[in-house]
Amino acid sequence: MKYIFIILILALYICLHILYKNNKIKKNLSIILKALLIAVFLEITIFNIKAYRLDFSKAQEISFFEEEIEDMQVENNGFSKVNLENIDTEIKTIYVKFKNLNPNDYIEYQISYSDETTKERNLPKKEYFEKIEESQYTAVYLSGKVESLSISYSKDSELEEIQLNTPIPFNFNIFRTIIVTLIILLIYSLKTHSFWQEAYTKENVKGQRVYFLILTFFILILCFFNIFNEYIETDLYNKDFVEALENGQTYLLEEPSEKLLSLENPYDTVERSSIKRGEDYIWDTALYNNHYYVYFGILPALILFLPFHIITGTFLKTSVVVLLFSVLSAIMLALIIEYIFKKHFSKLPFKMLVFSEISILFGSFLIWINVAPRFYEMVNVAGLYFSLQGIYLFLTIKKGGELSFKKLGLGALCLALAVACRPTTLIASIIIIPIIWNLFKQKKANKKEVLKLILVVMIPYIVVGLLLMYYNYIRFGSIFEFGAKYQLTMNDMRNLKNRLITIPAGFIYNLFNLPSFIGEFPFMQVNSNIPEIFAYYYVEDMPGGVFILAPIAFAVFGIKKFLKTSKNTELKNLVVVILAVGIILNIIIVMQGGSTGRYLLDFAWYFVLAGILIYLENYQNTKTVEAKKILEKIFVALMSFTLIINILTGFLTTSGVGMKRVSPQVYFNVEYSISFWK
Repeated sequence: MKYIFIILILALYICLHILYKNNKIKKNLSIILKALLIAVFLEITIFNIKAYRLDFSKAQEISFFEEEIEDMQVENNGFSKVNLENIDTEIKTIYVKFKNLNPNDYIEYQISYSDETTKERNLPKKEYFEKIEESQYTAVYLSGKVESLSISYSKDSELEEIQLNTPIPFNFNIFRTIIVTLIILLIYSLKTHSFWQEAYTKENVKGQRVYFLILTFFILILCFFNIFNEYIETDLYNKDFVEALENGQTYLLEEPSEKLLSLENPYDTVERSSIKRGEDYIWDTALYNNHYYVYFGILPALILFLPFHIITGTFLKTSVVVLLFSVLSAIMLALIIEYIFKKHFSKLPFKMLVFSEISILFGSFLIWINVAPRFYEMVNVAGLYFSLQGIYLFLTIKKGGELSFKKLGLGALCLALAVACRPTTLIASIIIIPIIWNLFKQKKANKKEVLKLILVVMIPYIVVGLLLMYYNYIRFGSIFEFGAKYQLTMNDMRNLKNRLITIPAGFIYNLFNLPSFIGEFPFMQVNSNIPEIFAYYYVEDMPGGVFILAPIAFAVFGIKKFLKTSKNTELKNLVVVILAVGIILNIIIVMQGGSTGRYLLDFAWYFVLAGILIYLENYQNTKTVEAKKILEKIFVALMSFTLIINILTGFLTTSGVGMKRVSPQVYFNVEYSISFWK
């Protein structure tokens, strides 16, 4: 039957081509149908290659059932092993079935064999998940007759059935077929459609739709990872902190235990290991004057978590807020790159804007923080959103040459509110300095306008700043202390000095840490390969550095040529200040916090945006068509790598959280859709 389908698809493709040549079918419809037929052909051939394993084979089918398996089973070091002896036949497929498994549990098993070339050689490990049929079958490629076979698995599992040389079912994956079809159509469109070469203007309606669709696609990816990585209902922030605020106090309702307070230094994580985390003390709270405080920014609690609890009586999930601010941040990134492109690169082909949009969205690390959408990530992305919103408002304060004081005030307010989410985001305000300076120069003849300008910008900062200072003072007795100093974490933050020695190591790790690539899905794993440093430096596993996961950022190393050749002073000032903010933020975070994946969210987009702008300007100043085509191809390669590798990071596990543990059925469905050969 499979071969009949193959012949039928080939015949349909030929007929379609003939109809198109004879003008019996429209071009666009013909292209869509051809792409679909190619995708279906690939689906029933390449993507289902395992289903052909026994075709034209006379290999004998052998079955082993529960009673036989129990007699052949031995136990060793917490594992069970079933030994099948004296098989003496070719083996091309292996089917296993376990019983009494929890529906959401998966187990790891490994097949070993002895054939005509070797004794007891192991095949790669596989995970068995009852709801995923592909996990139960393995197509093997052994040499000649197999003498013996063994299957090892967890001691707590029960192997019910083994079948050798049983046909592997044909699995037509509709989702994979649709994706392949769309990829084929996209490649064809890029090569043939002229609108990719057109400038991005209001008249380019098709381009605007494409730009919106790409943003929508990215938002759907964020939703996918957030929803299937959600793992907890309530936490320190969305419940304990909210209950404290609702009770009219800034410290938590739960009081520190006597065991914690009796320690000589409760901030010393080594000494604190003598008592139980989660029982005798609350991890990552701030301990001060015998009270627990939450040092994470208060703004999300005030505008979302607290009102939600007051209105509904239930606690708003932290993962929902992570997703909300992730989506808003993605929209702002898309708007910022679109605005800069239209202002400074309006004559460039629309496809260069698309490459830029994809690079900055997927290189922003927004996917990564939705792998573990906790309150740590929530305050980070909340601060990112308010920073981006404020920067965008400042970039667009002029419309038709007229200054909008409303945008000016709202922009200042957003940048000030970002500090109420994450204090380090105050550095983002450096970006508006050149904008404000230009406005001063333009308005200097009108003292009234200058005064108005100063008041509109400064009042939001002053008001928010005074409120935060008061909030800090009533908690810690200092207007500048946000609480990190008294944090019950990996180190005594009160006595941790600003160590300049950590900066080089932190820079290398945050920016250039190479992913650990592996041969199985998701083809990479987190690592903590920090350069050797003889000092305390906090590190969490990360998928890779900013410049590696978004390699367009490497273009910042061409800044010398950019500054020398570009005649656009405004663009040069913007790039310099963006790059400066990224570097300053990285230094501050390295010295104070260390290196974690979520910290990259704070500064990654600065390096990526600076790299994009330098690349676009160099492309714009390139004279020859041949050189421009080479630059386009390089950009496509960098963009594609950024898109693929950052999607793969969404399937990793970090801090014990990941899709494989939280939503194993979804994870394995994706794995077998990609790793069709497994």
